[in-house]
Amino acid sequence: MASYPPVSELFDNWLKFKPESKLELIDGQLIVGNSLVGSRLLLRQLLQGWSAVAAISFAPIETWLDVLATAYQVSMPKAETLDVQIEHLEMQLTDAVFLPEDLQKGSAEKTWSHHRIRQQLTMDLFQLDKKVSGKSLGRDFVMRLGDNGLTPDLLFFKGQGLNQLYEAYLSGPAELVIEVVMPGHEQSDLTLKYSGYQATGVQEYWLIYSETQQVELYRLIEGQ
Repeated sequence: MASYPPVSELFDNWLKFKPESKLELIDGQLIVGNSLVGSRLLLRQLLQGWSAVAAISFAPIETWLDVLATAYQVSMPKAETLDVQIEHLEMQLTDAVFLPEDLQKGSAEKTWSHHRIRQQLTMDLFQLDKKVSGKSLGRDFVMRLGDNGLTPDLLFFKGQGLNQLYEAYLSGPAELVIEVVMPGHEQSDLTLKYSGYQATGVQEYWLIYSETQQVELYRLIEGQ
């Protein structure tokens, strides 16, 4: 019978490697945590808390077997029954050495400055609400751009004909979108989201780098 970590250890791991639970739908793909590290941290927490049996909820067992075979570079008989495939895999992995991956990019000490800056900006934008008749929206609020659903760290909405605010989401581009870049998220924020925000008419896009204390400000001018 498999042995799983006690609750105290699970809690300590959660504090040390708090999983990035951010969800976004981009080009038909559900992206978890904005990066591969974020996705793996969340998956590890789910599997440790619910046991490996929960994996069947996330993907068919055949998919998991293919993943194991690929990760450990072993062959899998395709025409056999599922039981035979599992037995074949177990035989090949008897002497396999498991090397846990480095997930330090998602550790609390690496992400703390990100959360601190986001909290400060959230309070600042809430103060701005009253002065310019806008509305500040946090990262749990969805901005719907066509078929995509994004959850930036911060949104500022003024309702200038570009968008419409509903109870659970903003339809159309916010006037201001802010991303506080976390380690491992650079590729998503700098390329994928940048292009999407530009194409859909986001008026202003801020990228804040907590580690280097740098800020990049982009403003849409004639579609660019």
